[in-house]
Amino acid sequence: MAAANFQNPCVGEQLAARPKRGAAFAPPAMAALGIALVGLALMPPLFRSEDGRSMLGVAESLLERGSVAVPAALGVPGLHGLYYSQWYPLLSVIALPFVAVGLWLGRELGIQPGYAAQLPALALSVALFAGNAYFTALIALRLGATMKGAVAAAIAFAFGTIAPIYAREFFADPLLALLTALAIYDALDPRNGRIGWRGGAVAGLAILAKPTGIVLAPCLAAYNLLTGRRRSSVVLPIAGAACGLLIYFAYNFTRFGNPMQFGQGYRFSLGNAPLGMLGLIVSPGHGIVWYCPVVLALAALSRATFRRSDVRLIVAIAVSYWLVYSLWSDWPGDVCWGARLMFPVLPGAVALTGLLERTRLKLLALLTVVGLVVSLPNFVSYYDRYYAEESRISESTLVWNPLYAPLVGVWPSAYRELRAALAPDVNLRHLVRNAGRDDNLPADEAPSNRIVALWWWMLPVIGIPRIAGIVVSLGFVLCGLLAIGYAFSIAAPRSAEAVQAAFGDDVAPGIGGI
Repeated sequence: MAAANFQNPCVGEQLAARPKRGAAFAPPAMAALGIALVGLALMPPLFRSEDGRSMLGVAESLLERGSVAVPAALGVPGLHGLYYSQWYPLLSVIALPFVAVGLWLGRELGIQPGYAAQLPALALSVALFAGNAYFTALIALRLGATMKGAVAAAIAFAFGTIAPIYAREFFADPLLALLTALAIYDALDPRNGRIGWRGGAVAGLAILAKPTGIVLAPCLAAYNLLTGRRRSSVVLPIAGAACGLLIYFAYNFTRFGNPMQFGQGYRFSLGNAPLGMLGLIVSPGHGIVWYCPVVLALAALSRATFRRSDVRLIVAIAVSYWLVYSLWSDWPGDVCWGARLMFPVLPGAVALTGLLERTRLKLLALLTVVGLVVSLPNFVSYYDRYYAEESRISESTLVWNPLYAPLVGVWPSAYRELRAALAPDVNLRHLVRNAGRDDNLPADEAPSNRIVALWWWMLPVIGIPRIAGIVVSLGFVLCGLLAIGYAFSIAAPRSAEAVQAAFGDDVAPGIGGI
């Protein structure tokens, strides 16, 4: 729909007083800033996932030795008797400047390198967290949401899903989510027929972030084809994905001498699909509806909304990820919080909630609060402690039995962790020396299971009292909430037509109507 179609007597005055182009981005940017500040306040002192430590090890190795080999504990055997990470290269590359800062600080403060690099790497996770929230709002705007609806969608993503928990981890999924959101945002640009190369670049990077990102290319190509765009905009996503695959193949050959050896046992089978499809949606252990309840607000959208081509693109990408992961034998995602593997669908899916009518935004707010409460124990403890405590229980029980689901068991587990953290025999320096590598110890003895999982808890190790960190953390939270509140205050008067006036031709054809 051309911009002229929006010029009607009801909005003529708004269009006459055309706001500055940057004004349309101010509320989402302010909301993202607030979300980043809250994320920084809630950072843990370390992360413990095997994935994260291995990808961090690659970044450390690149900086210190110019190699992608990692210690044996963090990798699998490869060429020349060395060990290599099983995980994905792009996050390690992006983390290089953050890890460099951490290693420098470690040398200056005499902190063990494996620990010193973790906190700056977590700052990158917070940046991805805020970036995903920002693009959630921008996608909502291109779909036709009011500015208030777009900001509400960003807040729903940030606090009503699993997103804040993975801002406290170092996984590749938030990076893939950001690339997916960027691809959707770019595809909804009406000028994409002229600048479709960006979709190709993102499609290639998505594969390097995580091989399942390959689903982006066919979805983008099909959307460009069905919406009548130039032939180049159809070919470029496929070409970009092909380049990403070739780079990944070269990376595999360098590590294992086999371009098809990714380091993991990818076991995909149609036999896994029924259980995986159901489990990723409704299982008590990993179902998206329990851990990301804001997605339930999508049921309040009209049927006509889902007949729009731009909305169908988002749905197609979400369904593609869902189907691919449901085929995998490890569709629960191993030790994780909620439907981690479905993380890449969240920015696009939650952006659709920005289209809710004003009266139904209250439903979105309620579901956001519910999602925040579900995740609450993980802001002061580690959810994987619960998995360690229940290691004798079968995976199927943890996934399907609601009495043993992590969202239930994490509450008493968090209590036990906080109680252990306040015990007089806690040795923080021992924890720093081990840098969280205490996997073989019982859950109640592992040093990193005996802390308050907030960054300021470890300050006494470098001679700074905790109260100083608490004050800084509270200041971040206060400033973050003020920024979010300000984003709402400047978003409230901006209707979809006013956003169109600011975005001009950058708004997707579907904006403002169905």
